[in-house]
Amino acid sequence: SKDLARLGVGLSYIHLKKYQEAEQALRDLEQQTTYSDIREEASYRLGDIFVLSKQYARAVEEYENSQKKYPKARTKFPNSYFNKA
Repeated sequence: SKDLARLGVGLSYIHLKKYQEAEQALRDLEQQTTYSDIREEASYRLGDIFVLSKQYARAVEEYENSQKKYPKARTKFPNSYFNKA
């Protein structure tokens, strides 16, 4: 799907260390997609961006927001727990 490709673009930005572009792509995707699994992944990956860019307090905020918004997806993204430690 188009949204799966957009998720791939966001994740590619992360791998290229283009964190601002990744954040924007994933935030837009989370808001616009109709697929719940893609929405959940986009949200949880925002926390990963901030861990990688060493903005740890912001990473914790993003993970907590994702866990509140998408509690059923918690087990899919265990880093949201481990990266908060």
